[in-house]
Amino acid sequence: LNKSKLNDETVKIYLKTVKKVYKNYYKKDLDDDTDLMNVLTNKPYDINKLSSQLNFIKTDLRNVIINNHKDITNIYAVITRIKNFTKTVKELYPYVDQKQIEYENKRANKTADETVKHKMNILSFVKEDVLAIINDDNLNLTNSEKLIIGLMLLFPTRRPVDYRKMLISETLPKKETKVELSLRNNYYYNKVFYFNVTKIKIFSIFLFHKN
Repeated sequence: LNKSKLNDETVKIYLKTVKKVYKNYYKKDLDDDTDLMNVLTNKPYDINKLSSQLNFIKTDLRNVIINNHKDITNIYAVITRIKNFTKTVKELYPYVDQKQIEYENKRANKTADETVKHKMNILSFVKEDVLAIINDDNLNLTNSEKLIIGLMLLFPTRRPVDYRKMLISETLPKKETKVELSLRNNYYYNKVFYFNVTKIKIFSIFLFHKN
């Protein structure tokens, strides 16, 4: 069984997906999502009740896949956490795997339109070019805008949440690997960024500049 700890946002997404799939199949709302929520948060649940609610995924998997193709990855992630769904997990996996292949191929072969191409052509990651923009008084950039430009163009790309959850530290930050993900923070200390909140959930350190 998959017992990985999910963050709050992922729990909401999975819960919403299953309830939508349930409604698509039965044409009515799932009246009690308690056990489903317990599964997603690694709490005790009534296996008989939950199996009864989601039995249609087992018995009519083909139609579930056809009618909910966009959501099969989320469906798969949920049923890997439920007892007695092993056979269904194995049956669904090839479709999830193929969907991932299609996604990667589409992403690899994606072409930019003329507007995006123009932006790409004028965008420079060369340090001197970026600093020239930051130091151009004619652009009337605010300190916040200069900081954003520096972080986006002179630094490995990060998600907005990585900076929203960042604090300036007066001492060397400690790793927060044992702290719940939703309660972690990132830190800036002595010209170094310390990331506890990352997409891959691995602690990382980046030096922003040497001078």
